[in-house]
Amino acid sequence: MTAGQALLDEINRQHGAPGTVTFWWLGQMSFVVKAGKSVLYFDPYLAPDERRQVPPMLDASAITNADFVFGSHDHGDHIDPVAIKGIAAASPQARFVCSRVAAKTVLFAGCERRSYRRHGRRRRLRAR
Repeated sequence: MTAGQALLDEINRQHGAPGTVTFWWLGQMSFVVKAGKSVLYFDPYLAPDERRQVPPMLDASAITNADFVFGSHDHGDHIDPVAIKGIAAASPQARFVCSRVAAKTVLFAGCERRSYRRHGRRRRLRAR
């Protein structure tokens, strides 16, 4: 299984055909999706934890390619403060999308308010 910088390099090199998306599994219920030039992280759970099924496949502070980070619900393995803090610092262009319930966790973890969007708010998020 590819992990670390090799995985990030693979994601960055991937150029799918128009109208296609490519998925990578990050362990647990975490995924990276590349659609066109946009890189989307879904529920990135990257904190070391003895309850994990597999070790973290990426170091959050090395993720410089995130355009959007989605957190589906306010559980630690879906809204991971370690991942949010690292990705927010390494990918200042990233926009974080989560529920209103998870907003405090996301903002407390280091996401700037300008980078945060709530689910349910009618707003168009544009891919690159």
